[in-house]
Amino acid sequence: MIPQATEGLAAGTRGTFHRDGRQVLTALAPLCLAVALLVIGGIGAACTSTPKTTPLPVVTPGGTAGPSSLSSPAVAPSRTAVSDVRVPATAASTGGPAGAVARGRAVSGSQDVPAAKQSEWARTRLAAIEEIYRPSAQGRAWMESYDFRQMVGQPAWFGSTGFDGYSGAGQAIPRIIIHELSHSMWGAFPIAGRPDLSGRRGPDGVLDVVAAYRQDLAAFLRQAPDRYEPLRDRFRNMPNLVRGDYPDLYHFGEADLIEMTGADLDLVPPILRKYVQSFYGPAGLGGRDFKDWPDALGWWNGLSADDRRIAGELFGLPHFPLERWSSLRSPSGAGLPPQLTRVYQREEQQRLIDFASQLDLVKERESGAADATGINRGFEFWRGYLNEMRDLHKRYPGVLRATGAREAQAIAEALDFYISIEGLDATTQVDRYRVSISTPYVTDFPFLLKSRALVELFAQGQDAQADPGTLELVGGYARRLSRIVRLADSVLVASATGPQAGAARLEAVFGELSDAEVKSELGILLDILRESDRAATASAMRGMSDAAVGRLLELRPEIARSGEIPPARLLAAAGVTRTATRADLITGIRRLVGSSSGNFAIDRPHNLAIYALLNERSAADPDAVLEVFAETGLPVAEWIKEYPGPAGVLFARSPINGARTLVRASTLRHPLPYLVRSLTLADPKVAARVLVELGRLELAAVEAPVAGGGLDRVPVGPIVPRALNVMAFDAYWLSLGAGPPVDIGASAALLSNLARLEGVAWLEGHLREAIVITVFETDSGQVDPGSYVNLIASLRMVANALPATDPAYAVILRLTAP
Repeated sequence: MIPQATEGLAAGTRGTFHRDGRQVLTALAPLCLAVALLVIGGIGAACTSTPKTTPLPVVTPGGTAGPSSLSSPAVAPSRTAVSDVRVPATAASTGGPAGAVARGRAVSGSQDVPAAKQSEWARTRLAAIEEIYRPSAQGRAWMESYDFRQMVGQPAWFGSTGFDGYSGAGQAIPRIIIHELSHSMWGAFPIAGRPDLSGRRGPDGVLDVVAAYRQDLAAFLRQAPDRYEPLRDRFRNMPNLVRGDYPDLYHFGEADLIEMTGADLDLVPPILRKYVQSFYGPAGLGGRDFKDWPDALGWWNGLSADDRRIAGELFGLPHFPLERWSSLRSPSGAGLPPQLTRVYQREEQQRLIDFASQLDLVKERESGAADATGINRGFEFWRGYLNEMRDLHKRYPGVLRATGAREAQAIAEALDFYISIEGLDATTQVDRYRVSISTPYVTDFPFLLKSRALVELFAQGQDAQADPGTLELVGGYARRLSRIVRLADSVLVASATGPQAGAARLEAVFGELSDAEVKSELGILLDILRESDRAATASAMRGMSDAAVGRLLELRPEIARSGEIPPARLLAAAGVTRTATRADLITGIRRLVGSSSGNFAIDRPHNLAIYALLNERSAADPDAVLEVFAETGLPVAEWIKEYPGPAGVLFARSPINGARTLVRASTLRHPLPYLVRSLTLADPKVAARVLVELGRLELAAVEAPVAGGGLDRVPVGPIVPRALNVMAFDAYWLSLGAGPPVDIGASAALLSNLARLEGVAWLEGHLREAIVITVFETDSGQVDPGSYVNLIASLRMVANALPATDPAYAVILRLTAP
């Protein structure tokens, strides 16, 4: 899934710190977990790790190891609110290393920007970025001059303060580093064809280049389907887009375009290309040069499992909805470039080395657990980090030992211990743990035990023996862990007496947690319960009251939608039932739509449940169903796809009301022309009637608020030609055997019915305008350069599906004649 990052606008656009919501790791808890186990079971000693005496190496591109930069000054993240942070471009004000200078603007052909005083670690990370994404000479010069820092002892920290500030990383994770560097690029490069964009900030604090990019990104989502549809699909599945809420679209659209396209300029749509072409090189990922998206997706589909694991960490395809493209195959050469594998493996090994070299420091300092916003991410993320380090050690068992450092050897032994007991039952893990508590670092990693093992340790009831002074040293984290385990155990005990008792106890536990604790700690509590008794956990979650389920939906929607609470139960908790009034139905569905998990696949079962309920009501109360789609942000296109027959009946009942509903339901995820296309595939005769009504509304624009962009309405041009342009690449998709759904017969029926309803002249005028718009946008570089040619090909294919006597047939022939 893709977790949300809505705390603030992208750092590169407002000069703010931010949190990368996509990363697997977003925090570490800076605690001595030996103390946690003291609290849980009264066993072991305080941190048994030995102090560092030898600096650990940096893995360099050539494979050699040099001394690490442990003595480099770490920059503590600002505690100021995310939306208020503004870091001037001076070394003194950013807390940069002594002698650091303000960064200059990258100018084409110029390398006279003062060199940043980057540490060896930072230089090596940037060398990896260069090997992976192959930027232009100008892009490389900018990176090497930019103030990029290693955040020593802060492995949760990833952030950027913009092109006139600095960015930093706490770990050697290329996809997250390129994310932060991408934030920093806005304003650093000239924009081709837009000399008016100079990196100035507007009254709202947004850079002029960013405001322009946001407008063009929205325009890209409204364009007709073309060969860039895979990228458009990815953007359309950003969280909250269905309700016209765009921070996630902007954040990731601004910072992840390089990763989403594998740094290959051929995969960047024309309307966005001017913003990044100064950075992109002649080829992308590891030197692999894709000619178009089908080429890239065929390559991806042909990768081995091992290659795909690495490729997915560098090229954002795992987060694309790829069902439409699964039939594509690469004819040859579908492998990962060997040098790309080597550089990624080198970065993974560096993460292990950094983990070992900074572990004691992380445990000692509170800021080690904080992300760039100053938020401490807590237990769930600490456990995820330790699991990653264990898995990396399994993959590279010799790396830590090869350093020769005493603490690295000890950490390797501790990880070896946890690997050896990984598959054992919880009771055996506890027994092995008790025998090994004197081994250095073993008591630092108890989260690598099974959750049930933690419960068994806690059940010994010896937590009162912990030293209060030591507990204060770790900031109370050990006591919090003890509480989590104790609460989980109480639910298990209650569940043993019956499902109602388990549900009542879980709801009581849920009620004891503050909103902040629900967000940071509920996940680990539920994991302990699931591992101990998955069926009882699911029963208890389902049995909670509507109020408790509703609170869970609000605070942790991904847990509420995880499957343990069935969709029907979640809908009932929101008041979405067969007997609900129209007002309650709208309120409940709006609540569900507004509490997205952030992952379209997770949300889909619940949307399907809503569609089924609406289908039942459509016959008796069709106006209520139309109002739901107009008022809630529930995707109407998906309902039409699931229930084409009832949708046709509903829109046929009142085409004018249907037209108005589509206008109000349109969003950047499903623009109005796409909604007409959905209805065409369901019932082209009804779609023609609705499209005629849309034309009569004389729509010159659709409502599309652009947060931070200063726009209230976005011009889209007349709706009828735009709706007809949606078929532009139908012939292309059919020849490819992949892509969006195509029904040439439905398109033919649409045009035929339009001619019958409004006359041949009306149809010819709108089709001619559709072609003119396509020619203009193609010539001006706004759309796929093949749009005109493909539209003509698709129209000719539609004509071939019509009888020669059909009035639309002659219209198409006249307009597509050579």
